[in-house]
Amino acid sequence: MSGYDLVIQKDTISIEPSLMSNAYVIKDSLIAKIEGFVVPEGFYVLKVIHICDDYLGKGQISDIDGSINYNVRYSALVFNPVEGSVFDIIVNKVTDVGIWGEPLLCKKYSLNILKIECKTEGNKKGIEVGLIIKFRVLMKQIEYTKISILGTIVK
Repeated sequence: MSGYDLVIQKDTISIEPSLMSNAYVIKDSLIAKIEGFVVPEGFYVLKVIHICDDYLGKGQISDIDGSINYNVRYSALVFNPVEGSVFDIIVNKVTDVGIWGEPLLCKKYSLNILKIECKTEGNKKGIEVGLIIKFRVLMKQIEYTKISILGTIVK
């Protein structure tokens, strides 16, 4: 288990009529809504890979604001750190309390305000900022803009 998955999800995208001249508006709106955020299913969306055209339905006009709502099915690369999963982190802070770092693949896709903290306790000998280490998840706490993970170093 690495904590990274390819998933297929469904969502509804609302688009203002003035934006409908852009052929990529649905994909752009989906990317802006979910990439770099924690979705209700509890994982962090790193990258939208594909929108499944066969599922893209007809738009429904909203009575409230006139926007057009589309049901969309898409595949995405996600970070889902379940207990026991192991992945590489890059150390960004070492203190007496523990070691903090960010998952390596998440660092590559840093998209917005999401903060992923990986904290570990134990032997800090030889560990310094910038080092890449293997990390095993013991527990996690998820918020919309932050995932906090407590774990151990894997040798």
